[in-house]
Amino acid sequence: AIIAYYIADNGELVKVTNSYYDAATGTLVFKVSHFSQYAVGYAPITFSDTSSSFAKSYITYLAARNMINGTAEGQFSPNAQITRADFTLILARMAGAKLDGYKASSFRDVKADSYYAQSVGWASENGLTSGVSEGVFAPAVNISREQMVTMIARFAALQKLSLPQALPASAFADAAEIPAFAVDAAKTLQQAGIISGKSGNRFAPKDVALREEAAKMLGMLLQQIIK
Repeated sequence: AIIAYYIADNGELVKVTNSYYDAATGTLVFKVSHFSQYAVGYAPITFSDTSSSFAKSYITYLAARNMINGTAEGQFSPNAQITRADFTLILARMAGAKLDGYKASSFRDVKADSYYAQSVGWASENGLTSGVSEGVFAPAVNISREQMVTMIARFAALQKLSLPQALPASAFADAAEIPAFAVDAAKTLQQAGIISGKSGNRFAPKDVALREEAAKMLGMLLQQIIK
């Protein structure tokens, strides 16, 4: 929850979302596109149901930067599932995308006035997703692990980020069940340490992703972008 703020000309404090506190060096690292006055601040957002979550620190990290929200007052619901629409919205926030230019979507099941319409349009135009079938995005469907890793890998490429090969490649026990479109993404994120297998070293490509899983993966990814 330690973040950088940009001090605007009118004195307003604006969060710099591309910031990362390195506890080992005691340094706050952040990326900006302009010279200005900056400040270091502390902006904790606490949830009463994340104390035992393996992703607690990443949930705090993303929430403090307005990347992810709770499901109710003081609640994050770490074990709830996350929809395809909400996942694209988080990616758009991480990218700092200017969504005003995305007024319409090519998907017939994405209404123009829905809260996620612009982020879906952005994700589609930038090649992060092509939907689940011709002209269908399925925004309310919970995202699967195979879909999630594919979108994350494509997002990293969009950000021109070369993910580290921190771990040796390790084949998942159910590697044969991973669809062709997700094979390279699963391998890349596994080597980067962003995703690991479930019990029995299974990737479980068809399993739906949980909110805490998504938070950890996206938090790790955002920190890699800043580094």
